[in-house]
Amino acid sequence: MPSMQEIAAMLPQSVQAGLDSYVTSLHTLYGDNLLSVILYGSAARGDYIAGVSDLNVLIVLRDAHIQQVKLAADLSIQARDKHAIEPRFMSLETIETASDVLPIAFLDMQEQYVVLHGDDVLNQVVIERRNLRFQCEYQLRFMLLRMRNLYLFSRRDQRLMAAHLSRSFTSLLHLLRSLYRLLDEPPPTHMEEVIARSAERFGLDHQLMGELLNLKRKQKRFHIEGVESLFEGYLDLLYDLIQVVDNWM
Repeated sequence: MPSMQEIAAMLPQSVQAGLDSYVTSLHTLYGDNLLSVILYGSAARGDYIAGVSDLNVLIVLRDAHIQQVKLAADLSIQARDKHAIEPRFMSLETIETASDVLPIAFLDMQEQYVVLHGDDVLNQVVIERRNLRFQCEYQLRFMLLRMRNLYLFSRRDQRLMAAHLSRSFTSLLHLLRSLYRLLDEPPPTHMEEVIARSAERFGLDHQLMGELLNLKRKQKRFHIEGVESLFEGYLDLLYDLIQVVDNWM
């Protein structure tokens, strides 16, 4: 697990300062109700790209009723707008009891994280394989159903289609890591590695996934026809992956 010093070295100074300020403000706001603040995702893996990546932060409260969570609303909006900080508020009770219904979320957080404040609440979370298998299949099938509808109702709107694709592809990359865990194989870490290994392991279109990554990272300009073609290819990729998973589960 990376240290605070290693995380600081990987992040731009302004981003690190914004993250430090957010954590300090949370502690001031919540006091003893704040049990833990944990950074996870791309920033903790060393994949952070300024202007593209979010800073995913888990905030664990003793009491996470909405009246408590909304105390941090203005603070969190400001942190998101200035530093792309995306908070996920949970109660300690959720950490202790929800791993059966949220296995992928917990595994994504456990994959690489650093405790910014308080206790390491993720260390004792245990995921059962049957729960992971169920959620993997459910999310793949739901993703395909949802993206088909989004394709039908956003065609010819380049920005909307690109936004839908970027969000869904990000989710798929997380889901692919979980499929490796189901196969008892160490999951790839960096996005390029996820794409390369998954193309070979599951027979997916490597070039298409590379283009989707370019779209996500805004590293290439796409005309409307190119975005629409990517969307259609992505729908076929999801369908093919479901067939693969269905055959070996």
